[in-house]
Amino acid sequence: PRLHLTDIGEAPEEPAAEYWDGAPLPCLRHTMATHGIAYGYRYYSLAGVAFEELPYVSVLALVLGKLDTARHTAAQIDTLVQALLGNLAFYTDVFEDKTDAGAVDCCFTVSASALSENAEALAQLPREVLCETDFSDRQRILDLLKQRKISMEQGFINNGHSCASARARSYCTAGGVVGEALGNVGFYRFLCQLIDDFDQRFPDLQKRLE
Repeated sequence: PRLHLTDIGEAPEEPAAEYWDGAPLPCLRHTMATHGIAYGYRYYSLAGVAFEELPYVSVLALVLGKLDTARHTAAQIDTLVQALLGNLAFYTDVFEDKTDAGAVDCCFTVSASALSENAEALAQLPREVLCETDFSDRQRILDLLKQRKISMEQGFINNGHSCASARARSYCTAGGVVGEALGNVGFYRFLCQLIDDFDQRFPDLQKRLE
């Protein structure tokens, strides 16, 4: 059986976002049916980060949530996330202009979700991890970097075509260049060098992460 375009209905209307004056920072609020689940996304612009510093942003995203904070151990943070949140993730987003291949914006994103009754934890736990993480655990950070290296190598094997495509894009678009610095082959090479010279580079790495 085949569907004709006339068999497909209109796309559902996107609910309008509203500016929320009650937040301490500029905040857009989307009101929609989510079955009692609240979602929170924090976007931090990387416009002020130099290009050569971008790989360190990916390292920051990699280690956040996996280290001790001033109030909890990494194991306790993991337990709290599992008990009170649906997810807690740190990553980078690259936004490209469809009409201008040279225009690109990138952000450091903190994503979290929780049941509505755990909204307080949805606000507090990500903030604790962001603002109070202890970056002094040299061995733990090295282990996390090595795990990421192995994961990327497995990704190259299983999805080599996608990695090659992303690499090729870095030769023709600004978004591709930024993407290489934050991930893919460009970041992998940075990661390998960081691991090889970790003892010498750790003091500088710690300062950058803090």
